[in-house]
Amino acid sequence: MRALAHPMRLRILGHLRLHGPATSSTLAREFGMNSGATSYHLRHLANHGLIEEDAERGSKRERWWQAPHQSTYFDQESLSGESGEHFLRALSQVHVEHIHHAAERHVTMTTESQGLLDLSDWMLNLTPEEATSLGKEIAELLGRYRRHTADTAASASDEAHPILVQLQILPHPQSNNQA
Repeated sequence: MRALAHPMRLRILGHLRLHGPATSSTLAREFGMNSGATSYHLRHLANHGLIEEDAERGSKRERWWQAPHQSTYFDQESLSGESGEHFLRALSQVHVEHIHHAAERHVTMTTESQGLLDLSDWMLNLTPEEATSLGKEIAELLGRYRRHTADTAASASDEAHPILVQLQILPHPQSNNQA
């Protein structure tokens, strides 16, 4: 949990999952960092098994990194405590950055891409059991649309492009009940 409790590590992992293997230098340019800081985050992710070295691409001077998994799941128990709180804060920061980036690019998007943008919120009055059920049903629905690797996504259709779906199911921040 602690390995992902930093927004930059979440960004790096997401980039490797979406774009495939990369070097520290490539990632440093992508995120406006120096390669030393990027290498530090890469080593941290690798020490926790979240990324691995791409042995087919590496050389003595250059190490390539890849994400061996398309997803990372945590159970509710692992989200408790201080490291869980740090992870959730880092994750929420990255989610907000995705929304801001889409809003900034909205005017330059194609009409088709603009039509994909949906920042809806729905106020529901649910029991904890209903909220859990809702989350499971949404995950099942999204699972039917998921292509697990970049290769299968590319071969599925020339018109298929990465679409980011962010989901938050949480108690309303102005609610007195912290269920």
